[in-house]
Formats: sequence, C-alpha cells, structure tokens
Amino acid sequence: MWTILVLGGTALLDGLLILSFWRQFRRHGDLGIAFFRPGKYAQNIQDAATVLLLVLLPWQAMWVAGRSYSKHLAPTADLLIESTRILGAALLLGGVLLSSISQRNLGSSWRIGVTESAKPGLITSGIYHYSRNPIFLGLLAAIAGYACLLPTVLSLVMLVGALAAIRRQIAVEEKYLLSTYGDAYRAYAQSVGRFIPLIGRMRPMRNDARGRPESDGLASGLPGEVRRRS
Repeated sequence: MWTILVLGGTALLDGLLILSFWRQFRRHGDLGIAFFRPGKYAQNIQDAATVLLLVLLPWQAMWVAGRSYSKHLAPTADLLIESTRILGAALLLGGVLLSSISQRNLGSSWRIGVTESAKPGLITSGIYHYSRNPIFLGLLAAIAGYACLLPTVLSLVMLVGALAAIRRQIAVEEKYLLSTYGDAYRAYAQSVGRFIPLIGRMRPMRNDARGRPESDGLASGLPGEVRRRS
C-alpha cells in the first residue's frame, strides 16, 4: 500500500506541474515559465535545482519501490513508523490538492518565476484571502510528506533545499510585487499571513529618525507567489 501511495503521490505532484504547463500553452501559446534568463546567475542556479528536484522525487520513489525489499516501504508492526507513514501520506496528498486548488485560483495568470514587465493585477481573493503563498505551502507539505514516507538522506536534503529555495523565491517575488503594486500589495501583506492566517504578516512601515520610511521588512514579510489576473 505504501509503495502505491508514494508512487501515486509523486506522480500527482509532477503531473500537476505538467498539466499546468499544458493548460497554459493551450490557452496562451507559452508554458508560463520564466526560467534560465541571461544575467540572473543566482536565480538560474535555483532554477536548475528546481528542475533537479522534480527529477529526483520520482527517481528515488521508483528506485526504492523497484527493489525486492525496502525497509522504507515494507510492512511493519511498529506504531511510530506506521503513524509517520500515515502522516506522510496525508501531507503528500493534501499538499498536492492545496497546490492544485491554488493554481486554479490563479487561472490563466499562473507562472513559474517572475516576469518584471508584467502587471496584470493583484489577486487577493479565494484561497489567497487566507494565505499569501498557498502553492508554496502545498509544495512544502507534499515534499515533507514524501520525506515521511521515504525517510532517506536524499529526502531530507531535498526537503531542506526546497525550503531554502522557496524562502529565496518568496523574497524575489516580494520585491517584484512591492515595486509593481506598491501600497496595494503592502496593505494586503500586512493583513494576510505568509503561509497560514495571521502568521508572518508584513510589519507596517515605520519612519526613521529623519522621518523617512524604513525598509518593508522582507525578512518578516517574505511574501509570495506572483498573483496575477488577466
């Protein structure tokens, strides 16, 4: 059963991304990807790591499932192991579902990466009324669930790497959203949590000793996905 769950959940995670690409291309003639752009060296490294993650997730699942015996997926009477597997399955499938719902909330405006020249409108309705980053939250939950089902060193590395990459991507998108939508986005980020309601809201701007506005507090705000509306 656990073999089917980890393979099926991983297939759903990658399949969701492929379906999103296909839907975007069918509607608009492009894949909605802003990857590997000239001069963006740090971002390009992160983009390459993202592609590697999407390859390693199914590869490890198939490699472990294909072995004649695997301690990670073998039946056991250990209550802790079974409980961890149940939690992992719930996180994996729930994370995929949350990411899918969040992508549909974005509609045709969904993108991977940031296109600085785009300004199609700020989306704050639907699930984005409660979380600034529901897609990222879903992805983290799914990868955490994957790690619970396959508790290997590689799974831990992928989870930590995904967390670091998402935090960096959120900061990049925060800068774009503030520069594009200004006070409208700032007000939204001050009222809606980074991942879950009320937690991680952006701090209100304060004036320095000379009466000038201080920075927007990216460290505390770290907002999220590029929310656009056509």
